Amino acid sequence: MLETYANESRVTIELIAGHLQPDMRILEVGAGLCLTSLFLRQQGYHITALEPAIGGFDLFARIKQAMLEHYPGIDLQVMEKPSQQLNPTEDGCFDLIFSNNVMEHIPDWPAALDAMATVLAEDGVMLHACPNYTVPYEPHYGVPVFRHFVTLSRLLFLRKTHDQGHGCPVKESGGIKKGLNSQGIW
Repeated sequence: MLETYANESRVTIELIAGHLQPDMRILEVGAGLCLTSLFLRQQGYHITALEPAIGGFDLFARIKQAMLEHYPGIDLQVMEKPSQQLNPTEDGCFDLIFSNNVMEHIPDWPAALDAMATVLAEDGVMLHACPNYTVPYEPHYGVPVFRHFVTLSRLLFLRKTHDQGHGCPVKESGGIKKGLNSQGIW
């Protein structure tokens, strides 16, 4: 699992690399395990990780905490509130705000974008990468999914993947079922 998130972190770094400047304030929205934020902080960037770990991501909160404890020498500021609650009075402004595979998990993403815009510096940049759900593949769980044929997807791929030991338990509290349900797939 860690390798999957390390690869996603590499993709994220490629996404933002051309926008990084030494003295800018950076906000990673949906920082997950904080791998990208920890790396950037270790490189000297002024980054804040925003990770509320809500909506079925309880396990990630525990892993994130373990990651932060494993790197006590890296002073990373972590905010644990929903992105919809960002405001410039409390949080200041950021020169770069980014996310990767996050926006599709935010139920009220228009409100989240509005709140992010309030903390974006005047000449700031916001970058967000999201999966393309017109392609019948669920990148978070590595399974094919046909959005218009939910029952077929569930029967053919989700249970089969679980039975072969390649996926999360379908009936797990907060796991794959809750994640796919939030996207209207389950």
